[in-house]
Amino acid sequence: DGSKTLRLKIDMASGNINLRDPVIYRIRRAHHHNTGDKWCIYPMYDYTHALSDAIENITHSLCTLEFESHRPLYDWVVENTPVTGKPRQYEFSRLELLYSITSKRKLNQLVTEGHVSGWDDPRMPTISGMRRRGYTPEGLRLFAKRVGISKSENIVDMSVLEGAIREELENSAPRLMAVLDPLKVTLTNFEAGKTQSRSAAFHPNYEEMGSREVPVSPTIYIERDDFAEVPPKGFKRLTPGGEVRLRHGYVIRCDEVVKDAAGNVVELKCSIDHDTLGKNPEGRKVKGVIHWVSAEHAAPITVRLYDRLFTVERPDAVRGDDGEYLPFTDFLNPESVREITAYAESAVQNLPPESHWQFERIGYFVTDRKDHTADKPVFNKTVGLKDTMSNKSLNVINSANLKTLNVLTSTGAGNKITIDTANLNAVNYTNEIDTDSKLVSVTAANATKLDVSLKGIISGTGTIKADKATALTLTMDSKDVGGKNLSFDAPLATTMKVTTTQADSVFDSTANKLKALKTLDVTTAGKFKLSNTATEDHFATLSTINLKGTNEKSSATVVAGIQS
Repeated sequence: DGSKTLRLKIDMASGNINLRDPVIYRIRRAHHHNTGDKWCIYPMYDYTHALSDAIENITHSLCTLEFESHRPLYDWVVENTPVTGKPRQYEFSRLELLYSITSKRKLNQLVTEGHVSGWDDPRMPTISGMRRRGYTPEGLRLFAKRVGISKSENIVDMSVLEGAIREELENSAPRLMAVLDPLKVTLTNFEAGKTQSRSAAFHPNYEEMGSREVPVSPTIYIERDDFAEVPPKGFKRLTPGGEVRLRHGYVIRCDEVVKDAAGNVVELKCSIDHDTLGKNPEGRKVKGVIHWVSAEHAAPITVRLYDRLFTVERPDAVRGDDGEYLPFTDFLNPESVREITAYAESAVQNLPPESHWQFERIGYFVTDRKDHTADKPVFNKTVGLKDTMSNKSLNVINSANLKTLNVLTSTGAGNKITIDTANLNAVNYTNEIDTDSKLVSVTAANATKLDVSLKGIISGTGTIKADKATALTLTMDSKDVGGKNLSFDAPLATTMKVTTTQADSVFDSTANKLKALKTLDVTTAGKFKLSNTATEDHFATLSTINLKGTNEKSSATVVAGIQS
């Protein structure tokens, strides 16, 4: 093994090492799944790849960017062997999905070392895993459409995938109620014959999905976190002495709280307002609505709650104190799966596997394709109703060789991104949803020019820093969230171009350091202001401001110290 190889002698002077004398056959005495141990000479990938595509009449062979330097060898093999097909190889960037990995070798390690239950574990980014998780083909196609294809490195936040799945299931999944963490509620004035049930649609917008009866009994279950003995500010659910409406049911009032010996709440005793079925109570407003199930009619179900498989955004790109990469398995999330017993409406009985449902006020779930049976329902959580990663810092990126970075996120309010790459020269950052996302900083220590593009709702808080850049470009195609906290630190920059669609763009910061700036080009729909009120020398060399206004209100102002 390895002692003999067959090489192609193509061009020993070629600047591309793949075109000099590449190995095309090797000896390997390993068991093969088809030929067993009868054969020991195997072709190398580069040779096999080109020939297989040509023999199978492939027209477009799609590869990731690391194969770009292999394309000349691919073409040489096709042109110099007796095959009729003439395929063409195209390269594009890998899909880098945060909080996940896509390397087949690393995924195999997760399976063989027992970190996951198999290739179809719902936490795995495999076709079988995503199917078992409840991701639909339509949702995955929507995700693919949004992230697109790029020739530069793509960083895609997990929230973009989850948002696409959530959006597709919003219209396709029927709804019912389930209680995952039940708290017993006794309805003290329940009267058989007087206390009535009500019919409810499986989907509020699609009558064709049908309806079901939502029965009520003397005992019901509500979610434990829908009750607060000492409610926080803004809490609109059930409190001692407070009222809340049961979804598809009556308004109830909490009259008594029952606790065990340890002081834990174990039961609530509530009274029904019988005049509120399908109508508002008279003389008062009840703002809160909670889901519930009837203890008498509910079906017990097994629910598997899935979270992200890793605790960090890029588990295979974390370095230790010695500069070496840490094992990606060090960052497995121990809380990535949790199995509980819950209670749901009786409609969950007799469902087939892979049946998609929304549990109202909780999220989207699917009956497991392997373990679910009609008499023992098993549901996997697909995705919550909202992004649960809000208000957390995301996407801390360090890469010495990265030139261009595309970041797509659908994260909620307060989420942040920090980009620090020595040779970066372009950043394209897009926030897909209508909540504020914060761009903390972009640092490119060695870049001679830096282009930054911001799209979506983004409030800049931090610095665009490029110590060696002589040219800066900022494009803001975002909704009207000003940039007053976004500053520029580029002491060698002589030119700066800013294009903004916002009504007002105010970059007012004592951290603005543009001492060499000579020319400022501004295209704006409103008022543009760049200032550093702490000192007068930062814009001392500025001699030209070119303003392109898109309406009569457009203006550009630069302020240094008290000078304007």
